Amino acid sequence: MHIGSIHSTIPAECEIDVKKQKRDSRLRSIKEVVLDVVLGFLIYLPVNIFILPYFTNGIEEYSIATALSISAIYTSIAIARKYVIRRWFVNMKNKRKKKVKPKDPSTITVKQTDLQRSLLKAWDRYARTKRLNTTKVKKQP
Repeated sequence: MHIGSIHSTIPAECEIDVKKQKRDSRLRSIKEVVLDVVLGFLIYLPVNIFILPYFTNGIEEYSIATALSISAIYTSIAIARKYVIRRWFVNMKNKRKKKVKPKDPSTITVKQTDLQRSLLKAWDRYARTKRLNTTKVKKQP
């Protein structure tokens, strides 16, 4: 059943602190960028040592094919690195927000405001009186 006044009120516990959320998001972004740059440096160092020597002749000749090949290698590594880091940060964020859903609906607990509690009590009283009045058997004369 829908009781409009119960659903139209938002409990104070559900309000979001927007400033704190922005601050957390900025801090998370800075952490992600720093990790991305550090990992990029650590990944490209061995790539420079082991891959670039194969392209020395092409680099000396200023070959477009060599430049495109090196760019393709670095770009593919960067895309893979960025994808993995981004997914890792999203998963960390989701783990913090993850809520356990109970299997049994009767175990769900909801924080209620005083107004919601009083409305629910009034509705329960009303429903009980209606149920009692309709189930009474009238005596026939």
